Amino acid sequence: MALPQSFIEELKSRIELEDLISGYVKLKRQGGGYIGLCPFHSEKTPSFHVFPSDQHYYCFGCNSGGDAITFVRAIENLDYVDAVRFLADRAGMTVPEDRESRERAAQRADVLEMNTEAARWFHTQLRANPAAVRYLSGRGLTEKTILHFGLGYAPEGWDNLLKHLKSKGYTEPDIKRAGLAGVASSGRHYDYFRNRVMFPIIDVRGRVVGFGGRVMDDSQPKYLNSPDTPVFKKSLSLFSLQNAKGVKAGRLILAEGYLDVIALYQAGFPEAVATLGTALTGEQARLMARYTDEVVIAYDMDEAGRRATDRAGDLLTSAGLKVRVLRLEGAKDPDEFIKKQGAEKLRRKLDQTEGVVEYRLSQAANALDLSSDAGKVSYLQEAAAILSELRSPVEADVYAGRVAREIGVEKESLLSEAERIRRGRQKKGRQQALEQQQKMLRSGVPRINPERAQHLKASRAEEGILCLLFDHPDYYRDLAEVLTPDDFVTDFNRRILIAFAGAIEQGDKPDLSCLQDFTIEETGAVQGILLGRNRYSGTREELAELIETLLDLRRRSQLHRQPLEGEALRAYLAAMGKQK
Repeated sequence: MALPQSFIEELKSRIELEDLISGYVKLKRQGGGYIGLCPFHSEKTPSFHVFPSDQHYYCFGCNSGGDAITFVRAIENLDYVDAVRFLADRAGMTVPEDRESRERAAQRADVLEMNTEAARWFHTQLRANPAAVRYLSGRGLTEKTILHFGLGYAPEGWDNLLKHLKSKGYTEPDIKRAGLAGVASSGRHYDYFRNRVMFPIIDVRGRVVGFGGRVMDDSQPKYLNSPDTPVFKKSLSLFSLQNAKGVKAGRLILAEGYLDVIALYQAGFPEAVATLGTALTGEQARLMARYTDEVVIAYDMDEAGRRATDRAGDLLTSAGLKVRVLRLEGAKDPDEFIKKQGAEKLRRKLDQTEGVVEYRLSQAANALDLSSDAGKVSYLQEAAAILSELRSPVEADVYAGRVAREIGVEKESLLSEAERIRRGRQKKGRQQALEQQQKMLRSGVPRINPERAQHLKASRAEEGILCLLFDHPDYYRDLAEVLTPDDFVTDFNRRILIAFAGAIEQGDKPDLSCLQDFTIEETGAVQGILLGRNRYSGTREELAELIETLLDLRRRSQLHRQPLEGEALRAYLAAMGKQK
């Protein structure tokens, strides 16, 4: 669906990019713009820049970039039109619709209807399967809890659900699109979930968007989740967030799995959520940040759980959340703790949770022999590294004092070591960001424009032409007399020129909004090219030199099959005072 550029421009004019992005990223003013930790890749030194003057952003660490629409597409995992709808709701505007967009909306509605019907059917099948009921009751779940979460059972057999949904009028391709069917190598469709207790995944609007299924024995895989569909993506969803979002506990509890969350809910902790069979993602951390300021990590107490806690702590802290860690002595997870020691003791434990810094310091201390000098030195080095990551000097001072008293050293020496590590990391981060920026400007993004390395000089000339045309669309009429998109060597840059030219021919100014058919990564690469605009003076003579370079390379390298028509070029150069 191609939306009118006039509508897109009006929409973007109503959105302050820094305000939009600050809802996801903690921004700090720097010069004439803002800087923060990139939400699209993990980093400790900020390389994500927001430029209010032209309402664009760019990360020099991962090359993501674009405008408000690109940002929403990436952060919310939406296609172009849905990102526009997201922003239009924010701006109080109505999106022009066409048949294509209505068809996509109808497909999403069909998937949601199928999911709802499947959830009802799974729940009915649970009632007809005593073994599944015994399994859930054996896990301590009451009838009320089973009903609240809509738990169900997918029976054995290859096409039970398929037959049921087909009887409701859905086709096999429809059912596969909803993630409820797979396709064998023979081409035959089969039920995606079989012989599993089923956990409906419900979004914050109360819609069934997917499912998780668990075996009742030791077979593998233990858990199976819905594949990504038009309404569901595992890395962007959290189990039971619809229950937790309105709770006034002032926190969310992050558990590892469905049954932990359900056990916590049943014990009086509805603020519990879990990821869906995958490690915590940055998107999920930012999703939690919309509903709370504090997250308590309640992962299993085994080695894998400790590693996951460390990683989750980094992601949640980067999302601007206060992070605490629940340590459950005598139990491997919250479900077991509740069964053994009860909900009231867990409540006291939750009120006494330690901060993520305390947790990391205690983990470091427990792994070393602090009675030896070597152990003390190693601990101090690890403690300094932990403190060097703290953004608050006050927080660093408090923890440094605590560690110094434990080991018997001066607090100032520990803070000095932490500062040394911090400066070294910042210097390394700045250097890496600079190198990445130079690499990007020098060689572009190979994955996006793989032809660039092979035709580097021609590609640089193309990028210069694009930069000048972006800032000076009035040059297009003269440019079009001597140059067509077919004269561009690289396919990617040719597509950009065609998009810019299309906008200009319709009376619009070239803008990222004319790249509606470009992917998020491609839009970021275009933004990377446009960051080089300050290298050009913007004169017609400069444009003529770039055109001359490109066409001369074409002639000498025979990059195109058709011969060069030189008269038009010479006339154009003469008109600009650059007679060959």
